[in-house]
Amino acid sequence: MEEASSKDKLIRASLELIAELGFRGATTRKIAERAGVNEVTLFRLFGTKLALFAEAFLAITRGFREGLEHPSGNLETDLHNLATNYSQLFALHRGVVIRILPELSQNQSLQTLLGPFLKRTSSQVFALFKHYEETGELIKDDPKNLALAFLGPLAARVLIGPALDKLPALDVKEYVRQFLDGRRITRG
Repeated sequence: MEEASSKDKLIRASLELIAELGFRGATTRKIAERAGVNEVTLFRLFGTKLALFAEAFLAITRGFREGLEHPSGNLETDLHNLATNYSQLFALHRGVVIRILPELSQNQSLQTLLGPFLKRTSSQVFALFKHYEETGELIKDDPKNLALAFLGPLAARVLIGPALDKLPALDVKEYVRQFLDGRRITRG
């Protein structure tokens, strides 16, 4: 139980510090101090800071990833879940995303760690749109275009929106409805 508690504390501390200082600035010493554990414990449980971040990244993206595995058969439900999970992921971990993105282009270790995950996740998102295109529920378009049209505005909203202060809360149902307007194939 103690080991699980220490792991959770270290994961939380790593995410907090990465959001504050970036990956490079979040040293193992600072992470251990923030978590209230010895730095040796961090190394015993994770081996490296990169392995700790890998586990932290998997933890924060779990809900988002699980929602992509199998289409439910209901286009609106799947898009609603995608929008909700995507928005929650970025809203809860906005600082991590903002700090990691610039470092990703310059840090080979981060690229090696996150590259396969980002590629696999993108493929799953594209596959969701392709599925509904193939079932005849969405217009024929490149699934990448559909995914970007759907997720792009959400990303802007959750990453930039907080700086705009009084942005109204996202109405996911309305967002999905607006996206589908002109993209959904209705059967007469």
